[in-house]
Amino acid sequence: MKCINFSLLCKYFLLLSCLSLVSCKNNDIRYKVVMPPNSEEGKARITNIDFFIETSVSMKGYVNANESGNYSLKEVTPFLITDLNTKYNNSVQIYTITDSPEKYPKSNDEFVQDLRSGQILGGKSSQLQHVFGSIIDSVQPNSVSILVTDCIVDLGKINTRTESSLVTQKIYKHLTRKKNFGAAVFQYESDFNGDHYYDMKNTGGKNIKKHPYYNTVLHKRPFYVWVFGEKEAVKEVLSNNIFGTYTNSYFFNLPIHEVSFKILENPKQGKVAINQEKETVLIREASEKRPAIFTLGFNLNEVPKYYHEQFEDLNNFQITPKYIKGIASLKIITDLSNEKKVDNSTISKHKLSHFIQVQFSNVDKDINQINIQLTQDAAKWFDTVHLDEDFKITAQELEGKTFAFKCITDAFERYSKDKKELLNVQLTKINK
Repeated sequence: MKCINFSLLCKYFLLLSCLSLVSCKNNDIRYKVVMPPNSEEGKARITNIDFFIETSVSMKGYVNANESGNYSLKEVTPFLITDLNTKYNNSVQIYTITDSPEKYPKSNDEFVQDLRSGQILGGKSSQLQHVFGSIIDSVQPNSVSILVTDCIVDLGKINTRTESSLVTQKIYKHLTRKKNFGAAVFQYESDFNGDHYYDMKNTGGKNIKKHPYYNTVLHKRPFYVWVFGEKEAVKEVLSNNIFGTYTNSYFFNLPIHEVSFKILENPKQGKVAINQEKETVLIREASEKRPAIFTLGFNLNEVPKYYHEQFEDLNNFQITPKYIKGIASLKIITDLSNEKKVDNSTISKHKLSHFIQVQFSNVDKDINQINIQLTQDAAKWFDTVHLDEDFKITAQELEGKTFAFKCITDAFERYSKDKKELLNVQLTKINK
């Protein structure tokens, strides 16, 4: 078992919502567990997938190598196209894009050859605000768009470092035209032929020998796979688990509302009474020596595995008010086999896959409401990847970094700023 303080319980999956506290005899407190109406539509039926690869000249560094190494873009991209075509009946349409998209005119096999050789790469510098804007505008219901890009922003002769908000504003403008829109981004790392890296001042211009990393193999250079579309369409595609893991992902405006849960009769400890029919938990007494413990089971079978990993990351959970920390705590149970009694019939009937134990070491009737949320915390890479300056820095300093990355992601953060909660729980005390 893994333990977490209840103050870490606020963020990302628990659509437990509304638990009502009712005063009873003596020091008893009763929790009524209420599942709110499902506000999401059913699964989206994907009819079309547009697959874009950005073809700016800097992208050539991921495939055109001076020496052997890990050039993963050549592997990731073809496998994604194959897996998507297999799942969605060859519905993938391939486009190259620098500023505006152009449909790739040849077969998928020829695309793979042209990608590996770098033949389709090496265009002019991409204005990424136009790339993102064009793709966002083109997304239709029951379709998704996927973009492979290095996300290196270039405003041409304008100083990107000081005028980066121009990119953010333009992408955000396109997003505001969309409703019910979600996005996911996955980061991959690759070796890179430094001949093709342009810093913010485009040092060397067309003269490769004058480029800042000429004749150097750069390591851990990030590139990204973006998935755009209406929320349910994006979640449907993500459910195939073909893009990556939680540790290399980040999501914008993709709540998971279809998660169901049940109170288990067991395991429980202390002076606790469970009424599954009425969905109530009665706590007669709780202390540090004899805490009151009950278990909630969740059905996460229909959500992508990325969300399983976030649910199992205890740091994603929090609770308010903060002073509840001394009263309640939480355990995430990964193995029920060590428990003396387990409510296997409920688990089987409702296909429960993940379990949380709520533990009270005290009962405080002065707390009128407890808010529990599971909201999205960034994976470690997301908070460390942005680079303000890439002029005259070493190859080692460039590892894992993308210049002006926040210019892009800030637009999506602004669009989804009020929609970060994946699951929300309230415990409201009702006085009689």
